[in-house]
Amino acid sequence: MAVSVLTGIAVFLIAVSGFSLTLRIAVSIVVVIAGAVILKYVFASDAASTGEAPEPNDLEDRQLFVDELETLEEAAVYFAASMEPEEMLRLVAARLSKGGVKGVEFYLVDVKDGLSRVGPQADGEYRPLKHLAFKAFTNAAFVHEDAGRTGLFEAAMPLQRGTEILAVIAVAHSKEINEEDLRAVVTRIEPLIANSISFATSVTNALKDSLTGLPNERAMHLILENQVAESERFGPDRPLSTVALDISSFEAINRKFGHSTGDRLLEFVAERITDQLRKMDFVARIKNDEFLMILPKAGKEDAESVVQRIKADFEVVPFEQPGTQNLTVKLNHGTATFGDDADSAPELLQTAKERKQVGKGRDKGSVIKFPGSQDS
Repeated sequence: MAVSVLTGIAVFLIAVSGFSLTLRIAVSIVVVIAGAVILKYVFASDAASTGEAPEPNDLEDRQLFVDELETLEEAAVYFAASMEPEEMLRLVAARLSKGGVKGVEFYLVDVKDGLSRVGPQADGEYRPLKHLAFKAFTNAAFVHEDAGRTGLFEAAMPLQRGTEILAVIAVAHSKEINEEDLRAVVTRIEPLIANSISFATSVTNALKDSLTGLPNERAMHLILENQVAESERFGPDRPLSTVALDISSFEAINRKFGHSTGDRLLEFVAERITDQLRKMDFVARIKNDEFLMILPKAGKEDAESVVQRIKADFEVVPFEQPGTQNLTVKLNHGTATFGDDADSAPELLQTAKERKQVGKGRDKGSVIKFPGSQDS
């Protein structure tokens, strides 16, 4: 009991520390697993002192699964709800890859990409198990294959939350694995992966704009700080530019056509801007009709090229208005480049916004264009 209490206190202190999330998770894992190992040693010593008999040999493999997962469950009490699904499944795979287990693979279910492998973790040669995982997924049931030329028994089973399949576990073992064995493992893993997915979803939602699906202002600040740090580190070799945008006459459009049309317009603008950006670029919806683009490795000329692509796209792709005339979207904008116009993330953001406001007064309702270093 004392070991569990001390372990919990240690993990709490780590959680509220100023370390990075990755470091806090890693240290917490080490602390909790160390505490679990100590508990296991204490219990083993108590059993030896009372003369308890060891488990029969025919239960060795099943007991191996249970022992490892009991250790994992101790750790899960402290950090399962704050780990990404991939991290959680890698941890589980590492705990299971011992003894007669020759390979463990997890496959997360992705709506777009189907089954996405996490791992594998293995201590020996075995063939990939995706064929078996896919069979378990499509049948929503336990599947297995007898030892073939590899000499290993293979089995797979879905991990579910209700009727929803979240992932699939596939195992290669030196001895046959029956459904009861794997079910004991799956039953313990399912709450862990469900909690991890809920955590990942909550984090994603906290950083995403619900209307457009773009990152929100909070996510923008995180990305901008990171990109500024990279530019500070590499200097002139890694330029960085930002572009502040809003939709010209957006309030008038809302009043004339209604807020549902305004929402559709925001979604349209978000989609068209995203389609014209490079893979490394980033666009967020800040609030109302305001957007911000972060353009890594983009000096003034590169930023102009990106903006010109957006300008040309809005000229040829109008916003469709059923039953009335289509609208050509016009944007107000302001740009700023790190080093030339600002020396910090807040300054970079503020300069871009101020230039956008000045531009609105000077050339109200213009199609987006790149103003250059002198633009105000």
